[in-house]
Amino acid sequence: MKKIVVVLTICVMVATSMAGFSADINYSTDDGGSWQYDGVDTFSFFQPVGIDNIQDATVDALTGQFVFIPDLTLSSVVIVGGFVEAVVSPGSPISIKDAGGNVLLEGTLGNGDFIAMNTISGAYSEFMTDIIVTYVSNTIGSDLLDTIQVGTELDFNLTVQHRTNFADIIGQDIETGGALSGSMSIVPEPATLALL
Repeated sequence: MKKIVVVLTICVMVATSMAGFSADINYSTDDGGSWQYDGVDTFSFFQPVGIDNIQDATVDALTGQFVFIPDLTLSSVVIVGGFVEAVVSPGSPISIKDAGGNVLLEGTLGNGDFIAMNTISGAYSEFMTDIIVTYVSNTIGSDLLDTIQVGTELDFNLTVQHRTNFADIIGQDIETGGALSGSMSIVPEPATLALL
């Protein structure tokens, strides 16, 4: 009997952890927002950047809210074969706010890798790092926010599209664009990963 209870408990834990494992907050500038690069080292973002959907959630109150991305400063810029690689340092925390400007989630955005690509279909840059959540206030009744606590780690991904090879705009005049998209993904705790 004890074995059955243990097996059932593990099955419930796996099912619960699997539900949270694939929860991605997807955002883009489809509903407004854009970016600007100063030609030297700093990306600035014009808000709002709307949250499009929550992956694997049919309905969640976070959909339609807004991501506020801080200025990002490039350093250690290296150009290899026309591709740009750099380290990005955020200027302030990243946050999610509701339409009234109330903060729903805020977190420390870590330094990360910035890789600028020039492909046949177009030029784009990707920035990947982690977020450590420092504040949560679920005043909108989001099921996903219920699963996020202070100290939760999120994977952060940002893709910025530009009109030309990024190496060509370093040291040049201001470059602006309107297309950016990305996601924040819940990172399972090590114990959850071991269980999976």
